[in-house]
Amino acid sequence: MSVEEAVQLVLQASLLSKGRDIFMLEMGKPVPIMDLAHRMIQLSGGRVGIDIDVKVTGMRPGEKLEEDLRESDEDVLVTEHPSIARLLPVTPPKDWFESCLVQLSEATHRGDDERVRELLFLSASCIDGNGGSIRAGVDSNGTQGNGASVHNVQHLQKKSLELHRPEPAGT
Repeated sequence: MSVEEAVQLVLQASLLSKGRDIFMLEMGKPVPIMDLAHRMIQLSGGRVGIDIDVKVTGMRPGEKLEEDLRESDEDVLVTEHPSIARLLPVTPPKDWFESCLVQLSEATHRGDDERVRELLFLSASCIDGNGGSIRAGVDSNGTQGNGASVHNVQHLQKKSLELHRPEPAGT
């Protein structure tokens, strides 16, 4: 994809935005990095292997071979533009997240490092403790709602995380 094509897609996405949207742009087929390196050398007037050597050094910590454009449980919605999709991120219901924060605070004050670690990972990844995602409600138009979806309510009713509102002090 050329810079001009990328800019056009970003501008098109801005016209589709209703505010705070996340878009995934179709950028064409992936290009092997070696092909890209050779092309950049040639475009700059150099010759591969003569003027500039390309050396494969291996992956460094944190590097990956493929980029994940979205999480597997994020919903992808089509838009009016064939190369632009709208993503609905996984977000926990507000009451679930607030309960998690209260318990995180309590665990921190108790010095319960293991529970702090568990709550941090659970709240950051929006999972319910059984591997299922916790997602805020989404209406029929695919826009983010305020309430929890039926799926989320079922998870919360199971109390799989055992997240709860703490009792007031002195009870």
